[in-house]
Amino acid sequence: MEDRPYLRSFRVGGGATDPSGAIFIADSNAHRVRRVDPLTGTIATVAGTGEPGFSGDGGPSTEAQLNVPAALAFDGAGGLLVAELGNHRIRRIDLASGTITTIAGNGSEDVPVEGLLAVESGFGRPHYIAVDTENRVYVGLGSATVWRVDVRTGRASHFAGTGIRGPAEVGMPAIDAGLSLLGLAAMPDGSVLLSDGAHETVWQIDAGRGVLARYAGGAARSHSPDDGIGDGGAARRATLSPGHVAADALGNVYIYDFWEGFRIRRVDSESGRIETSAKYANSELVPGDLPTSRPLDRRPAMAAAGEFYVISGPYVLRWSTDDPVARAVAGSGADTDDGDGGPATEAGLAGLQGVAPDPRGGFFIATSGGARIRHVDPGGIIRTVAGTGESGNDGDGGAATEAHIQCGGVAVDSAGFIYFTQPADLNTGEQTTIRRVDPGTGRIEAFAGSGELDGPLGDGGDALAASFRVDQIAVEPDGDVYIADTWHRRIRRISRDTRIITTVAGNGEAATPDTVHDGAGATSASISTQLGFGFDGDGRLVIVTSSGNSGTDQIMSRVIRVEDGLLHVISEHLIGESPDGSPLASARFRSPFLVGVLGDGSLVIHEGLVLRVARGPLL
Repeated sequence: MEDRPYLRSFRVGGGATDPSGAIFIADSNAHRVRRVDPLTGTIATVAGTGEPGFSGDGGPSTEAQLNVPAALAFDGAGGLLVAELGNHRIRRIDLASGTITTIAGNGSEDVPVEGLLAVESGFGRPHYIAVDTENRVYVGLGSATVWRVDVRTGRASHFAGTGIRGPAEVGMPAIDAGLSLLGLAAMPDGSVLLSDGAHETVWQIDAGRGVLARYAGGAARSHSPDDGIGDGGAARRATLSPGHVAADALGNVYIYDFWEGFRIRRVDSESGRIETSAKYANSELVPGDLPTSRPLDRRPAMAAAGEFYVISGPYVLRWSTDDPVARAVAGSGADTDDGDGGPATEAGLAGLQGVAPDPRGGFFIATSGGARIRHVDPGGIIRTVAGTGESGNDGDGGAATEAHIQCGGVAVDSAGFIYFTQPADLNTGEQTTIRRVDPGTGRIEAFAGSGELDGPLGDGGDALAASFRVDQIAVEPDGDVYIADTWHRRIRRISRDTRIITTVAGNGEAATPDTVHDGAGATSASISTQLGFGFDGDGRLVIVTSSGNSGTDQIMSRVIRVEDGLLHVISEHLIGESPDGSPLASARFRSPFLVGVLGDGSLVIHEGLVLRVARGPLL
């Protein structure tokens, strides 16, 4: 199946390039692997039907079902390996014959068993994949372990990571290291590189010895100019916040670095020196900038009064519809987590994760990568309200400030109760539980979620027994908690008082551009939930959805309001762009996310890197 040579819409889970320069893309949301011709730009599907599932082993790869392909790598025998998050498998496409087979994973989410045949073992949630010069396959599972598959014997062996975050030091056996895996690459000399976010280091592991050696990063953090992060010097003494990592045929290494923006750092194979080869730091707002003067690479949070908060580097900035100048309201610029009891603008904010307005005034910040929640009151004073700064999942029933947490999304109701999402298993990062902090007692408790993705849906019962994955959390005006459960393709409501969970929109099926919504029952219609929801001035639920037809370039975006259990379509158009001033009913959006609804019914949309207001009202 081929498409015309123009830019298609897809979500890239991972990619790889063959010797001819052709680019192979793991199109995660479309459950396909695509190939872009280097000469013509033509894109073609090489694997997947577009329907999620598992089928087709032994047959043509284009007739096989894939499920969330996340990473790709070429082996040394003309094969393309695909790590599938949804199927918990590694599959191989023979590019000469087009045949697809499974080489690792039995479909379960279990961890592999040492020495067992890889195809008979669990390979739960494979995120990363690499192949060394001996054609051995390395698979990063979740964010904490790496397993190796010997293609000659077909057996799996533990290569790195304990499965939980912990110490990692030079000379330590890789299997004893507590990693936060964010990237994986094989070097021409047979060694393997691991990008470790927790220790801000790229480790090099000799495949024979299996011990950690520092390849890049690990230096003390600094907020100096570019020459203060180690550019021009040895990579082992550089400052990094590493993500994906890749190596070319000559052994030059490329590191995706989150350092105060986004950089590509290159380590020269001969000298070992590191340089910034590409930089995208202009996305950051700085105090005094107009919020529309630079792209917004993070979604802002919106308060009911039309105030906006956004994280920018080590700062939290605020602006409003009345005062469009971004002003620093928290952060001294220091990469520390201190300053409680003093002015928020003099406090260090390390590992900024998220921000949420407080309906009573002020705002909340998740810092230290989500291990602490801090509050800035209307007078500008900051204090910690939950977490110790160390990631964990304990302390329910006790003081929130003594509990270990890992905050994902956060929302606050009008009474000051703090709700935040948290993974039951810190290694997977899947937001499957919700915890709550009582503002009166300061105590923390489990509020919702069994911690299982595939457990009972739980509608009509206690939310603590329900399964879900939260991609957005918000509190409606009456105080009930709403979540976008993208795993089950539903918007769900949890009663603040009874904790009973129910579905308010979505039937669990994927929507298509042809899906009929207007006038349909909200719980009987298929919807997409990943593009945001909010509440208008009358407390009605408003959802932005997107859906596409398999094998076409048609992506439909819709703005839908839920009222009295029925869906009402406000806007329904193929994805595109509309100039400012276009009426909402005919507006076309590209990559929209609903930030909130203003008092007049206008939508605030984060569209790509721009914040736009789609004028209502939502009649």
